[in-house]
Amino acid sequence: MDAGEDAGDAARRELMEELGSAPVGLLQPLGEIRQRGGKHVHAFAVNGDLDVQTVASNTFENRMATEKRTAADVPEVDRA
Repeated sequence: MDAGEDAGDAARRELMEELGSAPVGLLQPLGEIRQRGGKHVHAFAVNGDLDVQTVASNTFENRMATEKRTAADVPEVDRA
């Protein structure tokens, strides 16, 4: 989440970025956990239909754990 951003707004933004489709409907909070590394994760559910033919994922840079420290852009979602 960005500073001052509501968790639900962040979830909607992330879904749009990762799937290319904005969720429609009421988000149902499922809870929050703290990962070992200290990151807080908020989970939500939303009832709806997703047209898998229109999924369009963004990419992120993944640094490989190799001696050359190569990086590759990979999609956040590999299939739908």
